Amino acid sequence: MSNPLRPTEVRSAPPAQPALVRRRRTLLGTSIRAFCSLVVLLMLGLVAWANIDWDGLWPRRKVPLVPASVAEKKTPSKSIEAVPAHPNAAILEAQKSVVLLQADGPGGLMGVGAGIVIDPSGLVATSYHLSSDLTSAQARFQDGRIFAIAGYAAVDPGNDLAILQLQNAAGLSAATLKTDPGLKPLANVFAIGHPRGVEFALRDGRVSRTVRTSELSALSQRFIHVLAGNGPDHLWIQHSAVLSEGNSGGPLVNERGEVLGINTWIDRQGGFGYALDVAALISLRERQLAEVAPLEAYATQEARRKSLVLNTSAKQLQSFHEQAQAMRWRPNSGQDYAVLQKIAWMVTVANQPEVAAAGDELNERLAELARQADIVTAQLRREKWNDVGQITILNEYAAIAIPRPATGVVFFGTVERQVEGGGKRALLVKLAGFEQRVLVPLASKLHVPAAGAQCLFLGINDQGQTVSYGDNPLQPTVAPVITAAVMVEME
Repeated sequence: MSNPLRPTEVRSAPPAQPALVRRRRTLLGTSIRAFCSLVVLLMLGLVAWANIDWDGLWPRRKVPLVPASVAEKKTPSKSIEAVPAHPNAAILEAQKSVVLLQADGPGGLMGVGAGIVIDPSGLVATSYHLSSDLTSAQARFQDGRIFAIAGYAAVDPGNDLAILQLQNAAGLSAATLKTDPGLKPLANVFAIGHPRGVEFALRDGRVSRTVRTSELSALSQRFIHVLAGNGPDHLWIQHSAVLSEGNSGGPLVNERGEVLGINTWIDRQGGFGYALDVAALISLRERQLAEVAPLEAYATQEARRKSLVLNTSAKQLQSFHEQAQAMRWRPNSGQDYAVLQKIAWMVTVANQPEVAAAGDELNERLAELARQADIVTAQLRREKWNDVGQITILNEYAAIAIPRPATGVVFFGTVERQVEGGGKRALLVKLAGFEQRVLVPLASKLHVPAAGAQCLFLGINDQGQTVSYGDNPLQPTVAPVITAAVMVEME
């Protein structure tokens, strides 16, 4: 039954649609579509390959390449980090400033100790107890460079310190000297030297304490007294870095490669090494000699005698004589006077070999040496010795050399008088221009000049003997004994 309130809607039917006809696929069309799909897949694969890092077992997305101009604009600048240095680079750098001191020995060159360059001009610090055993030496660096040692630039026997000057040296790598009043126990330190022939060796250790000589045991104090005489109250760095013969004169450095002290001695019972605080070296560096002094000037008597005997020969005498003639016997430096001293030694030994206590080796050379000594003496007698400047300069060096034992001397002197005693005769001679007097024993074949005669003397202070005379026993005149082989009267 229909609803009266709502009229019944009359809907018309939709028009009939024609049936869809499915197109038939051909083989050509299918092939084209497959080819296009393959091309697309291949391009997508290439893109993926270019953006994925296949290094390793698991693929990682590559960082896209950006042109340099774009990268400069977009990438914030970053500072380049320096490659970290070797943790011990400073110590290895200090090692380059260490030298091996070498001298002639029975079998050729031998190492005698260590030193450290403290100035690029070739100043080398070492222990005086080492350098005083040298009359000629050389310094060799780790890289093989070798420099002859010209002599002393400064010397301080009381602190057992010496500063040597290398010959023809410049631009060397020098270590830094560092005083450290706050040096604490257990601080790391490093000893550099040549223990028992192991060259340029490094040994590490720790600071035990800093200590004065007066605070050491009585036995240690006596040892230091023998080593350095009645020196100051030294400041020592006591440390545990193992030292042996060959470390003496070498540096004790901190972790920054700075020199804290100079290794000097070992307490074998306690097992500690002792380095002289570098403050003493810094002070010595400011008190250099007016000119470089030859090694012979501060060598021990034993060292001088050994060297003179070893190097006494006719060939050496001829060489030194030629050098003396080139300088016209007028020394302008300590090195020049050292040449004259060696001539005096050799001429005296040739005429009086008992003075040098010549052994078999030297005796074999005496005949040839005597012939060359006669040539030197003849030339000296032909010279005219009347240059006041020459006399003054030569005697300035002679006044220093005369008191030293085992030393050749050349000087101008005035004969004061002849003296006798114990069946022996001698001349009392005053050094021209000085108050220094010497006693010259008269050998039987020596010509005896008259009182007042002025002569050139060549001789030897053999054993360091002296005589005392005068009217006042509280202030006697002391005269070293000089064995002279040549006395040439001046015109």
